[in-house]
Amino acid sequence: MSDSAGNIELDLSQLAESVGGDMSFVALLLMKMMANLPASITEMEEGLAGEDWERLRSAVHKVKNTLAYLGLEELKVKYKDIENDIREDKDLDTMPSRVGEAVEQARKVLELVQAEHAKIA
Repeated sequence: MSDSAGNIELDLSQLAESVGGDMSFVALLLMKMMANLPASITEMEEGLAGEDWERLRSAVHKVKNTLAYLGLEELKVKYKDIENDIREDKDLDTMPSRVGEAVEQARKVLELVQAEHAKIA
């Protein structure tokens, strides 16, 4: 969940429910996210810098899926819009600001995932 001020709050209830409430498995999944998010963030930055739209689209797609598991529907929609615009070769001139914001949000999500993992591990 996020609000208009940009505050992001994870909701792990859907993730926990999907694994039958097994919090040790949730901790394992969070660990995987902590391992994968930094590479996806780098891919987003490098894809944008090199105007490698397919690389950028692929990285955005990976982060989008992570956001869905964390209950961040509003952010997921923003990432989906970026992904679709790249796929449709649309509004590419807006990508630097949109992807810059998305990268910052992904970094914040990573921090929150690390904090949640520390609580339940």
